[in-house]
Amino acid sequence: MRPSRLERHLRTSHPALVDKPKAFFETKKDTLKRAKLDDSGSFRQQSSKCDETTDVAQCSQLLMYARFVSGNNIKEEIMFCHPMESFTTAEAIFDVISDFFQENQLSWESLVGVRTDGAPAMHGLRSGFVTKVK
Repeated sequence: MRPSRLERHLRTSHPALVDKPKAFFETKKDTLKRAKLDDSGSFRQQSSKCDETTDVAQCSQLLMYARFVSGNNIKEEIMFCHPMESFTTAEAIFDVISDFFQENQLSWESLVGVRTDGAPAMHGLRSGFVTKVK
C-alpha cells in the first residue's frame, strides 16, 4: 500500500494512534509475527472461547454450501454441516458428500464447479477431493 494511503487509513480508522512513533508500529509488527509462530517456527492457530471456527470439542466440521439458480435469482445456501469423526482426508470428505448427494437424490452430473479452502486434502494431484470429484 502506498504511504499516503496508509497515513489516511491511520488518521481515519485509528485516530488514537496517529501520534505514536514509528518504532511503536515496528514493535507491534514483530510481536504479531512472533505470536503466530510456535517454538518450531510453524504457524499456530490461536483459538479463543468465542472463536466460531473452532469446535469446543476440537472436532473438525465439514461445511458445504451451494450457489444455484432458482427462477431468475442466484441463491447461496448452506447445504449441511457434518462433524468429521475420522481424519479429514480427501476420501473421508468425498464419502460424506457422496452420502449427502445420495440421501438427497442429487446428481454429480449437475455439479458445475467446486471451491475449497485450499487444504492439502482438497487439492492433492492424485488423491485430493477435487480430483475425486472430477
